[in-house]
Amino acid sequence: GTGLSDFAMEIEPNEERKGQFITGNENAALFTAKLLKNCISDRQHLN
Repeated sequence: GTGLSDFAMEIEPNEERKGQFITGNENAALFTAKLLKNCISDRQHLN
């Protein structure tokens, strides 16, 4: 889904991905990009 809770579940580090989650900035970048996209989307709907 596009909701924040759905996205948080997608990036939640499980045991297999924990090392990758900690060592990389990819998830943080994706998280930021998705938040920005959602904000822009919301503003367009309000206008």
